[in-house]
Amino acid sequence: IEKDFPITGTEAVDSCDATTGWTDSADMTVSLNNTTFKEGTGSLNLTKDGTATASASTSKTTTSRDFTSKRLELWIYVADVTVYAQLATTSCLTIRFGSDGSNYYEWLKDKSSLAVGWNRIRNLTSANATSTTGTPVIAASDYTFVQLTATSSAQVWAAGKIIMDDIVVASADDLIK
Repeated sequence: IEKDFPITGTEAVDSCDATTGWTDSADMTVSLNNTTFKEGTGSLNLTKDGTATASASTSKTTTSRDFTSKRLELWIYVADVTVYAQLATTSCLTIRFGSDGSNYYEWLKDKSSLAVGWNRIRNLTSANATSTTGTPVIAASDYTFVQLTATSSAQVWAAGKIIMDDIVVASADDLIK
């Protein structure tokens, strides 16, 4: 069981307080949520509103961070059991972090990694990535990608049903005070 949690000193990758720069797939619409958030002044609604595919994603060239010996962390909120039931059992959440869309680390998270409410997705490191594509420049990681996969292409959910907030990188010394 992972119980460590950064206390101080994390480096912001994206605060998720604005939609600026996020590029959505055809089945995803990202919008600002100023009501439900963990940190800062807002969060991002990850709305699956298209039915072409089961997956919906968004990506951004985020603040460049040195990812060497660090871990990526972010918050994902699942509003209720109805939207939770719409998520695929395996690989319902895909996260990519690297130097661009051709050079990144990728982590696949199953539905069992999530629950209704706020979920801290943490301890994503270059060493424990599910896969690596290309040759990421670990000292200059500024590409962030998040994808949700539903049980079928027909599944959609409204704004506020799945939310993302506070994407950071943390070092070992961020865990002590």
